[in-house]
Amino acid sequence: MSSGPPLAVPGPLLERADALEHIDALLRRLRDGVPGVLLVTGAAGIGKTALLAHAAARAAGEGVSVLHARASELEHDLAFGVVAQLLPGQTAAPGAQDDLHASLDRRFWQLAERTADGPVLVTVDDAQWADEASLRWLTYTARRLAGLPVLLAATIRTGEDAEHPALDGLVALEEAHTVAPRPLSAWAAATLLEEALGTSPAPAFAEACWEQTGGNPFLLSVLASDLVEAGVTPDAGNVARVRAAAPERVAAWVARRVARLGDDARAVAQAAAATGGGEDLPLVCAIAGIDEARGATAAAALVAAGLLEDAAPMRLRHPLVRAALEASQTAPERVVLHARAAELLAARGAPSGRVATHLVAAGGGRGDAAAVEHLRAAARDAADQGVPEQAVRLLERALAEPPPPHRRPEVLRELGAAALAASDDRAGLLLRDARRATDDPAVRAQLALQVAVADYAAGRHADGVATAREAVQELRDRPELREQWLTLEAFLALLSRYDLATADTAGARIRELAATLEDDDGLGARLVRLRARADAPGTSADEVAALSRERLALLGLEPWSAPVEAIGEGMMLLHAGRVDDVRRLTADLLAEARRRGSPSRHAVALAIRGAAALDTGDLDAAEADFGQAMELWTAGGSLHLARSLVGLWLQTASATGRFAAADALAAEHGLVGAVPEHMIFNPLLHGRGVLRLAQGRTAEGIADLEELGRRHARWSMTRPIPPWRSVLALALDDQGRARALVDEELELARRWGTARTIAQAQRADGLLTGGEAGLRALASAAKLLEDGPWRLDRARARGDLGAALRRAGERRAAREHLVVALDEAHACGAHVLADRLEDELRASGAKPRRRSISGLDALTPSELRVARLAAGGASNREIAQTLFVTMATVETHLSRCYRKLDVTGRGGLADALGDDADGA
Repeated sequence: MSSGPPLAVPGPLLERADALEHIDALLRRLRDGVPGVLLVTGAAGIGKTALLAHAAARAAGEGVSVLHARASELEHDLAFGVVAQLLPGQTAAPGAQDDLHASLDRRFWQLAERTADGPVLVTVDDAQWADEASLRWLTYTARRLAGLPVLLAATIRTGEDAEHPALDGLVALEEAHTVAPRPLSAWAAATLLEEALGTSPAPAFAEACWEQTGGNPFLLSVLASDLVEAGVTPDAGNVARVRAAAPERVAAWVARRVARLGDDARAVAQAAAATGGGEDLPLVCAIAGIDEARGATAAAALVAAGLLEDAAPMRLRHPLVRAALEASQTAPERVVLHARAAELLAARGAPSGRVATHLVAAGGGRGDAAAVEHLRAAARDAADQGVPEQAVRLLERALAEPPPPHRRPEVLRELGAAALAASDDRAGLLLRDARRATDDPAVRAQLALQVAVADYAAGRHADGVATAREAVQELRDRPELREQWLTLEAFLALLSRYDLATADTAGARIRELAATLEDDDGLGARLVRLRARADAPGTSADEVAALSRERLALLGLEPWSAPVEAIGEGMMLLHAGRVDDVRRLTADLLAEARRRGSPSRHAVALAIRGAAALDTGDLDAAEADFGQAMELWTAGGSLHLARSLVGLWLQTASATGRFAAADALAAEHGLVGAVPEHMIFNPLLHGRGVLRLAQGRTAEGIADLEELGRRHARWSMTRPIPPWRSVLALALDDQGRARALVDEELELARRWGTARTIAQAQRADGLLTGGEAGLRALASAAKLLEDGPWRLDRARARGDLGAALRRAGERRAAREHLVVALDEAHACGAHVLADRLEDELRASGAKPRRRSISGLDALTPSELRVARLAAGGASNREIAQTLFVTMATVETHLSRCYRKLDVTGRGGLADALGDDADGA
């Protein structure tokens, strides 16, 4: 089984024994079910394709399925163009509006399904020219091959003319095997020349050819062919003729060959170059402007001349030949060829993406309305597949066509929306242009909101506020646009919050407006009231919880909302102590992510679930969820989202004692020194400050917490969450300042009204105060947490109470609290706290119990999730798809589960799990 154009099987490969053995070893491993990644790198003409063809021929001969693709410069803007060659017909459903990560994951599993019948070799030639979406898929797939019998092999041209940033992820893979064929030696060059010339060349002649070509196999073959045609005999007397031939100028060689074959051959060759290869003879002939009979004769001559492969569809022998043919054309000739190709493909009913590739190459200036519609359709397809960057490029080309005057505003709007989805800094400018080009008030209102959202995303809050204010003025007195006006007012209030110059007045303004809308049930009015309540000073936990529930109900209805915004609402519910609400939210989000097959939505759910696990003291679960969410976002290119979780992960590390891993993670994400002054990094400052204190790096920890306090003050954030004041107070030598911080947190916590925040502040108060008053405060903190879900906070409070009682000489009472606290610390995975509590217990005269390392309690959260699914009858592949992990990860987790639960296989899991078998 194979797909894509077959690779030509080469003749003898000179001086490639090491490379061939490396390839054969990977193929042997593939037959044994071991996956791999092979990268063949080198300069143009060095023989990369020949090695790839060897791998494909060897694999096919041994019954391995081979999927082929060859990238082309022409198709750089065709979303998933290379993947479509490998997996034909696998595209997003119309209007599916995939995020990129969902597109990557769906196509990965389409490849995985191909392994049901045995191992698969995937070959991609000239990967440096692949479209960005395909390159991301190759990297995404390469990182998830564990457990799948797939060998992914790609050739990559090196050199400045072939650089592609999206290749970096593939090239940087630690597991990739790289083969870099070297130039041929003088001996090998002489051997190749003998085969090509039909006679043994004189040593001096062979050496001159070798020096002239640098040992490049393709250039040697070009030189030999040129010398044969010129009637040059390979003897020492013709060394000067060799040096004059300058075969590195392939363009000259191609031009001479084509010229000798006549006009028809030139037309067919240039048409084949314009299509990028892979088109059939009728289309190439139509582009060339000749009938098929003449075209077939010309094609045969090109095959005989070594310029065209003897295969269907028509392909030029080498990318250097295509480049040479294009270089021989004038710019107007290239424009005409590509324009004709676009017209003919459109007439054939080809997908708009294929038509658009030629329209991009042809450039604008014709004002063809049909061309504009093809480009817009291709852009919509790219956006639906989660590749808005390619949609931007296609729509920019549509503007250059240009579109008819009445269509220009629509194209501008689509371009601005694509740029916004692509996080392109130009989105605001493009949307402003669209707004200026539009007279329709309703459309102008929508664009004003998009402009403000674009400025918000780019951190240009003042610009967004100015645009939103201008639009609000336009809409206020238009009753038919009341909903748009109120929606924009709500977003204006949110945006103004980020600019100190407008924050205070904006809050008062939105509250005044909300008061006039109490009886209005429209969406706009609801958004205004929600925003007014969010900005109201002195909000309690109960009010915030109610607000978050309402916001979650509206999520997806707000024009600016996105799935990731559920994280903020989930965090607010946790701050308000509504853990059960968050668990229901994550269950719903996980179900939705699985229904859509969206890893990025899955990551959102994991981020919220991890935060809930951190709050309730399930540190292993929190670390597992944060780690997987960061991995999913990183693989999908959402690095900024991955960075947003680093601070929470650092909090788990400060309790588990994984200090080195925490430092490495912060360094990996560039979050070691100063961080940007943005609200998204506030959790980082808190997490890093807590970590530094746990590491004994007190000055650094204090600095981070003080910076967090400064930022909270700047934005008038007066909630007691996170408890940075009490953490900072316990690290300070200045007792007066520490006392002031704790007193402030106590007051804020009581106003906030949750047991957890009050207990956290009381614990700090007790530790700071000491004596009888301190014991009362610690006892009160432990009592408040007694019946709640916050196990780690409870373990800390009871442990501190026990330690204080021991110091007061009440050893028996101390041991009672310390034993319970130690058990909870172990259950939480809080090893740093557990170690301290064990020391306290020993000091009290007790002997701490050892922690269980087997049985159900020994399973990690990730292992438990896999075990539950397996016990329910899910296959390894189904588990991997459900949890968005690799099958190798599933196999590893199951092996550990069998060992820890002392069962021999899947059949024993249900009994071993008991009631846990039905857990979420």
